[in-house]
Amino acid sequence: MAVSSEHYHCLLFQTGHNQMLAGQLCDKPYPLLRSYRHRPLARLSTPGLALLEHRQILNAMPLGDGEQVALLMYRHVTHRRRRLARLYAQQHAQQQEKQP
Repeated sequence: MAVSSEHYHCLLFQTGHNQMLAGQLCDKPYPLLRSYRHRPLARLSTPGLALLEHRQILNAMPLGDGEQVALLMYRHVTHRRRRLARLYAQQHAQQQEKQP
């Protein structure tokens, strides 16, 4: 069953009983999260890694090991943050090169 990234993350927040994230990011239009997901990551995108991380999180949830799930989610968010930071640094460097 194919699930969109938005739907996956909302299901994850709801299944994890994270009312704050589910309310902020799933019940309303969530421009903050959407803005991160829709950044131009084509050059740094690693969809295989993200999919693997998603599968690991989903597989760990039914085992009831909250610490493992938290660790996997932390790694997933950290990887994404690092990819975004590299992209922004590259974009900034390119803009600096264009300025006289």
